Amino acid sequence: MKTSKLPSLLFLFLAIHSVVGNAQTTIYDIQYVAPGSGTDASPLLNQTVTISGIVTASVEADNLDVVFIQQPGLSEWAGIQLVYTAALADLKVGDAATITGVVVENAGRTLLDNITEVEVTGSGTIAPIFLDPNIFTAWNLTVNEKYEGMLIGLQNAPGFVSVVNANPDEPNNFGEWRVGSNPADADSGCRILTGRQTSQIASSLNVSYVNDLVWATNSGTMNVSPIVVENGNEFYAIIGLMTYYSGNMLLLPRNNEDVITEIPTAIEAPPMSIRSLQLYPNPTSRSATLAFDLAATDAYDVLLYTIQGELVQRVARWPHLQSGHHERQITFKDGLAPGHYELVIEGRNWKKAIRIAIQQ
Repeated sequence: MKTSKLPSLLFLFLAIHSVVGNAQTTIYDIQYVAPGSGTDASPLLNQTVTISGIVTASVEADNLDVVFIQQPGLSEWAGIQLVYTAALADLKVGDAATITGVVVENAGRTLLDNITEVEVTGSGTIAPIFLDPNIFTAWNLTVNEKYEGMLIGLQNAPGFVSVVNANPDEPNNFGEWRVGSNPADADSGCRILTGRQTSQIASSLNVSYVNDLVWATNSGTMNVSPIVVENGNEFYAIIGLMTYYSGNMLLLPRNNEDVITEIPTAIEAPPMSIRSLQLYPNPTSRSATLAFDLAATDAYDVLLYTIQGELVQRVARWPHLQSGHHERQITFKDGLAPGHYELVIEGRNWKKAIRIAIQQ
């Protein structure tokens, strides 16, 4: 007499169903949007998911007062903001946590809301990804959307980033100020928000650097003494959580430790691979020389964007470029409209951008 296989098959089905049903979703799965998709909305919108990661910002007394979590080991599409609930109150920066909630979109940001489960499983460290601030001049799905929710450092190594516009919204003032890699270019660089908390966007009250003394007691009371930034102020690096608000990418530093005013020692210095970038002649027509210094051997791409952030040409790709000084001839395609563009050289963990002018 043959034994029926039905019980074993049923057991196998239930086991597989249990594994799949309890499977975790990665933050990358939530955030990744394919190029050319035409939308930045999460492919998992309105789905209940369970994710794991390292807490990069928290509601601790000396921190951002907003909770972010990041998937370790990735340099893009790896961070997400958590909509606050009391279950998040005890999370600390560096906690490894597993979170269950619903993926939502709010004002252009992908968030995890309606959080039902929070479990601290250990601890870990997330190092910031250091990028040229000019990468964030204008929101772009291809160029900078992938950094939303991530711990980012703005840096112009081996030099400094400068305050290029202490109030880019003048005559209004929304607490934002812009830093860039070219002190003479007030329109290029990344916006930073500090000292202001509203129902729509919250920044840290633990960062001294603000664009006006009004923020000491307006839209939240600052916990540190205010320092008003001015055009031309220089910082070695500024670290924070990257977010999106009202059409712009915004960096949210957590506290004064995120604002690095002096060049650190060699041991403390954050990693960087592209040390300098220059195009000559500039303005240029169709051919030019790109001069740059690399600290690391890597694959590098040269990309050309409009000022609005639209990719118009993949100028060059070097799959294995040695560290050191390089001068390479590059050619721009025919038919480019005369005007200003952003030229970007990009490695795996670092980007650097310069503004160029193309003429007929």
